[in-house]
Parts: sequence; structure tokens; C-alpha cells
Amino acid sequence: MIVRGTLAPGERISASDIGRRLGVSYTPAREALQLLEGEGLVRSDPFRGARVAELDADESEEAYLLREALERLASRLGTAAISNAGLAMMEKHLAAMEAAAGAALVDAYIEADWAFHAAHFRASGRERLWLRILALRRESERYTRLSFERDPGRMIRNARLHRELLEHVKARDVVAAEAWVSAVLGEARAAVAGLIADVKSQSGTLPVLRE
Repeated sequence: MIVRGTLAPGERISASDIGRRLGVSYTPAREALQLLEGEGLVRSDPFRGARVAELDADESEEAYLLREALERLASRLGTAAISNAGLAMMEKHLAAMEAAAGAALVDAYIEADWAFHAAHFRASGRERLWLRILALRRESERYTRLSFERDPGRMIRNARLHRELLEHVKARDVVAAEAWVSAVLGEARAAVAGLIADVKSQSGTLPVLRE
């Protein structure tokens, strides 16, 4: 709900309200908010209560920098260890990415992108590394989604780049695969930063993203 904009940046949220929306009791809803606060998606103030974290350029940059460091490592290890079955899974998910990009389906594109990288990174056998990457991807997904929603053509360009990565992995070219991560995440970081600055200059605030 936060990532997709159903709950807008800055919107006040409570465990009781979330519990009603999701049909769960107060306790698991409160625990969920605490977990989301730990992931940076919720901000809690003793006087104002809990609110959806605002979209922030500095936080976006930090998330992408952390992702780059961890995903370079996962790419290096995964490229060296991936099986033929793992390569087939990457090919399958890339085909789904290409189809979603052609149809401008942001949700489907992001889902296939996560699966593509999961097949690659989890081949490393380092599950804790993947879980840390997953948390950072969740944190930065709002920014990725904002970029794709405002420029759907970026999904098509991004899918083409992922085809390049798959070729590096097939060749077991560890150096090229690791360099790909730095280049693509660096481009994404700059694109999102530019988009946030552009939107703020036009309206003074960031838009509420809707499904």
C-alpha cells in the first residue's frame, strides 16, 4: 500500500486503521508498522503518531549506494556459481520483463525484475546477503516505481540492459556482470534524483502514486 501509493507520503497511519483495512487484529498490524519503520517506510513521532515516510532524494541516493555495494558482491558470487537451471530461470523472468515493458505494466515489470535478480543473486548460496538486498529493494521501490510511472519507456530501455547482464552471466564473465551492476544502479540513482528534483521544482511536493 505504501510502495504503490495507496497510502500517500506523509499520510498518518495507525495500527487500528491498518488492521481494519487488512482484516487483522491490532497486534499484528502494530508489529507490521514497527517492521516498516525499521525499513524506513514509516516514520513514528511521539506527538504526531506514525506517518508514511516522505519521498526523499538523500534517502533514495543512500539506498541505491547500499544496493550497489551489496549487489556487486551478489553478482560476482552468483555469476560464478549459477547453474544451467538458474540461467533458464533468468531467461524466463527476462522474457516476462520484456513483455511487461512493452505493455507499460509497472507492477508486472517490477515483479519479474525481482525474480530475475533473485535467480542470479541467490545462486551465490548467500541467503542473508539476498535478504539484505531484498530489504533495500523494498525501500527503494517507491522511487523506482515513480521513475517508471512517469517515464514508461525507461522500462523498455531497462529490459534491454538486463539482456546484456544475462549474456555476461551466461559467459560466466564475473567482471562484466559486476561492472553492469554499478553502471545500471548508478544510472537509476541519477534518474530518480533528477525526477524528484524536477517534480519538486514544478509543484513543491511529490505526487501521490496510485495503482
